[in-house]
Amino acid sequence: MTSNNVPPEIEWHINYDSQKSESDAEYIDALIRLFSRKLGCRLDSILDVPCGNGRLHDFLRAYGYSVYGVDISKELISQARRAHPANDLEYSTGDMRDFSLDRKFDVCLSWFTSFGYFNDKDNIKVLRTARSHLKKDGIIIIDLSNGEITTEYFKANPKPVFIRERSDEYVSIERPYIEYENGVAYQVRNESIYRKRGRDLLFIKMQRLSRLRLYSRGDLEGQLAKAGFKVLRTFAGYSFKEFTESDKRMVVVASKK
Repeated sequence: MTSNNVPPEIEWHINYDSQKSESDAEYIDALIRLFSRKLGCRLDSILDVPCGNGRLHDFLRAYGYSVYGVDISKELISQARRAHPANDLEYSTGDMRDFSLDRKFDVCLSWFTSFGYFNDKDNIKVLRTARSHLKKDGIIIIDLSNGEITTEYFKANPKPVFIRERSDEYVSIERPYIEYENGVAYQVRNESIYRKRGRDLLFIKMQRLSRLRLYSRGDLEGQLAKAGFKVLRTFAGYSFKEFTESDKRMVVVASKK
């Protein structure tokens, strides 16, 4: 059960199913080993950005990788350091558009829809900053929802509502929607927080959780090319099958040019 002192916007990081995190890490390890063989080089170090509270890191370290995490949230970085005390120096706060570290990595990981939280100009900054932290033969792995499928979902379901019990005391009601800016689709997630009072709910606050640029495969691969990457493969996530336009998620692997 989550403490009421934890901001609702970071609760999912803390409570996320460890079995799912373990299976994600197993897939990431298989991806890295595959491209290590294809590229003929060792890929041992991972930069995870944004890393949240580092839910994947114990599993990835158990596979033998060194892992460094960057996130803009001070609270999540504090959670990561407390959760991984033996590696507490392997975390830092930073904006993924322009952070700077004095080291380079074999792999940059952008997992579980962690890319697209800005407009195209700033999203390219995210990719270029990641590229600047990769070694010569480094790769980037991006796991993202298929923007075309998401847009179609909202056309068929224009006003979805998701109700979640945050704790014994709080309930959240999320009403996501699509908005367009210069012809580009963004998914907006707003959440209202309520305190339980018997059979009633007392409104506490509303907050915007995120605004996500919805990328098609072609759009994302185009962004990567502009940022100095060569796309190696695009998989239907989380598999090793080639991505098709009907797949809900895509996992793109690209190398530094």
